[in-house]
Amino acid sequence: SAYMMQVHRARALILLGRPAEAVPLMEELLSTYRGAGRVGISTPTSVLGQAQRLMGRPADALATQQRALQAVSPGARAERQRARVLIEIGFGLLALQRPAEARPPLTEALETLQRKYRVHTPDHAAAWLAQGRLELAEHKPQQALPSLLTADAFWQSFDAQTRWAGEAAYWRACAHADMGQT
Repeated sequence: SAYMMQVHRARALILLGRPAEAVPLMEELLSTYRGAGRVGISTPTSVLGQAQRLMGRPADALATQQRALQAVSPGARAERQRARVLIEIGFGLLALQRPAEARPPLTEALETLQRKYRVHTPDHAAAWLAQGRLELAEHKPQQALPSLLTADAFWQSFDAQTRWAGEAAYWRACAHADMGQT
């Protein structure tokens, strides 16, 4: 559908490191669908929030993700969508230096993903990265390392050239540095 094409286009722009271009796409989509009284606005709302976070607007992003969480519609894809939003909420709280508050949504997201999928996905890697960053924020590099190593290994085998792979490698290195290792 045209709706999903727009969402995929916005996601692609985010993956290409162009979140600012994704924002008007999602805002336009949301105004159209809200105007039509449509359900199913959780995904574009969450994509908008991710773009805001990557543009350095964590407070806006967190508020947007909280709206996305309330808009998750029941159904087959609800659990995965809820997990994705919870991961983004975790990232938002970390960006706002609120790691303790990030723990419950990240724990729920990881438990959902592990229950639902036999194979690991980029969503798992995002959750591991957030989990590791949470432990680092709480000055526990030893606890952070397993999650960060797992996220890094996932990206190295999945697509080592993406910004996400770079981010995982960066935070893994931070954990090693915090432990006094090179």
